[in-house]
Amino acid sequence: MEQAPAGAGGNSFPHINSDKFFNMLPFENDTTFLDLACGYGDYSLEASKYIGESGRIYAVDQWESGIK
Repeated sequence: MEQAPAGAGGNSFPHINSDKFFNMLPFENDTTFLDLACGYGDYSLEASKYIGESGRIYAVDQWESGIK
């Protein structure tokens, strides 16, 4: 069984006002969004609603089980 890295499984997303947060960011249709330590990808999934079809999202995490 893989040992989770320190901090794995923590998630700040439920504790923020996501509408307020994402509306403050300068998203355009061709935005590239990088989600480091993405965990389950909550921020990436929400960002996908703002960047449009021509945008790109890169979600990176060292915790393989979290990505799966």
